[in-house]
Amino acid sequence: AVLCKENRLTEHKMYGPYLPLFLLKKNPRRGGRREEPGRGPSPKARGEKAVLCRKCNNVISTHENKVAVNGSFDHTFFNPAGVVYEIGCFRLASGCFIQGNGSTEFSWFDDAIWRYAHCGNCLEHLGWHFTKPHATFFGLILSKLLDWES
Repeated sequence: AVLCKENRLTEHKMYGPYLPLFLLKKNPRRGGRREEPGRGPSPKARGEKAVLCRKCNNVISTHENKVAVNGSFDHTFFNPAGVVYEIGCFRLASGCFIQGNGSTEFSWFDDAIWRYAHCGNCLEHLGWHFTKPHATFFGLILSKLLDWES
């Protein structure tokens, strides 16, 4: 149990006993959104093409972070339930937080361990974080993202 409420420890409904730390911190200057130390100016402020969460417009990554995995940026896969996902691969996605234990079950990339990737602001499931022996990357669901150009 991790969430203290009226001096009682309780479990969070979605995360159980593993509450992400950003939920415990609020930044009043940004409407309660978390602010990562040392992150610097946002991609919008730097004039870069940003990739935003479609649900809340939080900056998730930039076009500069797009990366080819197995020869391509975009991929189409399906999960064990038959749901089809079109994902794009990003080297970094600082607007996401990674959640869950790593798994190799039904991994879409050889030798990759995957974990869930959520928007750090609204908690929307945006895709997955993949860890391979010599690389890590995000596979983000393209329909849940928006492009922003300065």
